[in-house]
This record gives sequence, C-alpha cells and structure tokens, in this order.
Amino acid sequence: MKEIFLTIILFYVTTISYGQFSEKEKEVLYPKNYTFEQAEIFEQDGKYDRAMWFYINLYPENREKVVEKVNQFQEQNDTINLKAFIINSFSEYAVFDPTISNWDNGYPELNREKMDIKGSWGDAIILDCYKEDYSKQEVIPIKTKKGFMIIFNYENSKSTLRIEGEDPKLSEPFITFLVDNRALQITIVDVSDISNMKNCKNTGDTLIAHKNYELQYLGKMIEEELVIRKEETINISKIEFLLWYYTLPSKLNAQLENQYIITTLIGDKVLMFHTAGSKKEKYKTVKKYLIKYASTLDIYDENMDINKIIEGVKNE
Repeated sequence: MKEIFLTIILFYVTTISYGQFSEKEKEVLYPKNYTFEQAEIFEQDGKYDRAMWFYINLYPENREKVVEKVNQFQEQNDTINLKAFIINSFSEYAVFDPTISNWDNGYPELNREKMDIKGSWGDAIILDCYKEDYSKQEVIPIKTKKGFMIIFNYENSKSTLRIEGEDPKLSEPFITFLVDNRALQITIVDVSDISNMKNCKNTGDTLIAHKNYELQYLGKMIEEELVIRKEETINISKIEFLLWYYTLPSKLNAQLENQYIITTLIGDKVLMFHTAGSKKEKYKTVKKYLIKYASTLDIYDENMDINKIIEGVKNE
C-alpha cells in the first residue's frame, strides 16, 4: 500500500478543501484509543470509509476480530472492490493523522516510518480478506517481509523459492528481480521443448541436453557459436543443479559480457536462474550469488497446498 499511497497523497494535498475535517471530526477520527464501538457507529451511519480507517488502526492488536468485521462488510457490500476500498480509506484519512503528519506550516510534514507501519496494517487486512483463487495460476509471486516467494504451480512441477536480499524489486511479466544490486531472471522451460532429449537417462543428462539446446538457440539468434567457459554439477539439499557460463561475442558490445546460468529439473520443467557479470568479476562471486537463491528451492508433490503456504508467509 505504501507505494500507491505516495501518489494518492499528492492528490489529497492539492485538493485539501475536499478532505479537511473540523477539529471535532478530528477528535473522533483520530482518538487516543480506537474502538470497535465507534467503527460500528460509522457503519450504522453509512460512513464505511471511516469504519475501515478504524479497522486498519485496530488490526495489530485485534487481527481475528478485524478480519471477521471486514469479511462481514465484504459480504454485505459484495459490489465493492475491497482492495481498492481499503487503499482509498487509508489514503484519505492517513494524511491528517497527527501521528503521521504535522500541518503546523500549512502543508504536511510526513513521518514516513509511521506511515509505512500503518500502511502495512492495511496491506495485511487485504491479504487476510481479499480472496484470490490461486488454484489455476501457474506462477504466483507472494510478498514476504524481506522480499518475495515465488510459487510454481504447474500440473507436474510444483515448487517454491524465495528471493530475499537487499532492496528486492520484481518485474512480474518476466520474473526478473533486481536484488543485491544485480539483475536475476528466472525462467521455466518445458522439457518437451528441448529437441535433443532422446538419450537422456537421468537429471544430469537432461540438464546437459538443456544447456546445449540453449546455447544452440542463442547462437542462432546472434549468428555466432557460443562456447562454455566453465560448468559444474552442484548438489544443494539433495537437489542436483548444473551451473555454467559463457561469454558473449565482442561484436555485441555488451557491458556485462559473461552470462551465468544455474538450472535444475522439477518434474517436466527445467528451472533456470540467470544473471550477468563483467569479465573482471570473479566466478566464485557469481556462483555464491546464484547458489544463495537456488538453495531456497523447495519441491512439492502434486498435493501442494497453496493457501497453506501463503498463510504461512503471512504469519512469519
């Protein structure tokens, strides 16, 4: 919520006459102690946005009851987009919250830390109450306290991994992260798409066949043969991985010439982690980086309980 909030707050600041409250209203809206009784009064008066503001503030010490109340509200108002409603309620009332903003100079001086804390309460209510059907989604990114969990929910390939590090950011369409000051891309490849699988007898054979397939495919794209500089098999928590890298040809003028890839087999899919590095960067440094994230991989059988996994993340 806090990313959205900064944009919305500008709107409310520039349209201040719309959102400003009397001193009497502020005493009710921003009490020392928020109560369910006042939230219910707001609901009875049809002031649902104010009731939601109270539920956001009540959430940390009253999670179960707040979730119950918000779920009841959702059932009674099923045409309302609950996620948008919670965000809008927070955005409208947080700007005048005396624990968040100081208006002594005629404009808000925001306490970002306190704003983020209260914003996280609203986020938590959304996660607890906003019901989303994950059963048919194949790739599900879930925000964690330190980054992201990615759930892979393919029919014959079910797993999770975590991308947690320094200031992680996710570009969902490509499962690309900026984490620990470098880009990390994750790709899933169907084994059936790999053309040279005929003689593969085990995981190691499959990963080597996939590596050769990728090199041939990329070489055709750039019209030059790509040569492996180094490859090695690594076992992480009894899961076999293949780590390899190649150098892009000089004609491409790439700033990050070395392309590093670590792969493993999960059911009928090959899971790939990619990152890039300069020629001066040591192989051991990139290897350590890739292993850090590959080691978070958990493989499940066909009975993976997605909702239970997500609930576990929320309760961390």
